[in-house]
Amino acid sequence: MMIKQKTNNYTPDFIVHPGATLLETLGSIGMSQTELAKRISRPEKSISEIINGGKSITPETAIQLERAIGVPAPFWNNLEKNYQELKAKTEARSVLTEEVELAEKYPYSEMAKNGWLQPATKWEEKIENLLSFFAVDRLSLIDNVMPAVFRQHNGHSVSPYSIQAWLRKGLIDSHDINTQPFDKQKLENLLSEFKSLSNERPSVIVDRLTTSLSECGIALVFTQDLPNTLVCGAARWITPEKAMIQLSLRGSDTDIMWFTFYHELGHLLLHSKKKHFVDLTNTNNGSVEEKEANNFASEHLIPSQKLSNFVSTKEINAVSIKEFANELNMHPGIVVGRLQHEKIIEHKEFNHLRAKYRFTNN
Repeated sequence: MMIKQKTNNYTPDFIVHPGATLLETLGSIGMSQTELAKRISRPEKSISEIINGGKSITPETAIQLERAIGVPAPFWNNLEKNYQELKAKTEARSVLTEEVELAEKYPYSEMAKNGWLQPATKWEEKIENLLSFFAVDRLSLIDNVMPAVFRQHNGHSVSPYSIQAWLRKGLIDSHDINTQPFDKQKLENLLSEFKSLSNERPSVIVDRLTTSLSECGIALVFTQDLPNTLVCGAARWITPEKAMIQLSLRGSDTDIMWFTFYHELGHLLLHSKKKHFVDLTNTNNGSVEEKEANNFASEHLIPSQKLSNFVSTKEINAVSIKEFANELNMHPGIVVGRLQHEKIIEHKEFNHLRAKYRFTNN
């Protein structure tokens, strides 16, 4: 008996084993497995294996079923595809339960609060969202794609998992910033001009720095900090022609923010493109590269010779600090921070000249 072929727009709202649907269809039209096997020239054993889940419905078999029982081939193909996807997801879901302990180490609620992830209460959903955020198949694989330097704590109470999340967010945001091919000469020509922005509002600073750096081949991103990161900045190369500087949104003091910015520029200009650099607040791993980046930042902000002349010829007070800062075309808070760091003045002195930048994600 042949069934007249007709258009079938049926889309199942639940996933069933394709073999079960085939068995049900055969029953509804009164066709046995033996007869179906004869109509499509297939061993009866093959039909039985499909019905019992031992074999999949291939595109070739789907066409044969369409000819023999009138149910369109796309229906069988979609049914098989959906079933295989569900099967794979079910198997993957069982593996997710093994990663709950690792997932608990990431600051999920804070990441969701910042809009990096969708809010979730079930661990299964949280893990899926974390996997998408980090673009890995298993959370245990994150270490394979994150450089080991990210786990150097320098003895401080720092969460490497929070740092990983912070760095990943910066990388994600950097992909949205279009940059010109890296131009070292153009960047070096702008080094003396950048610090003149220190007297501007945060929104102006972000806008102008982002624009200027993108023309030099650098994506500048400001990322909200997470608990137990202590991160103030990071620098890395995304491609040989595109670099990234990532700064924290912790509301840094003027001098800290600008020193960190120039410190990261130093890494990009002085050091290997193969290395990633992460800088934590009030820490220093003592490496040659960190010392070189520190010196780069210090000299480009306030040259040692000019600082020495100021200290030796001027009485240090609020007025002289402002005048010196004006001479250097920078915020006086940067001068105060340098004087405090060099122990020329006490850390409690002239703090009223320092300002805090309050950056937002908007």
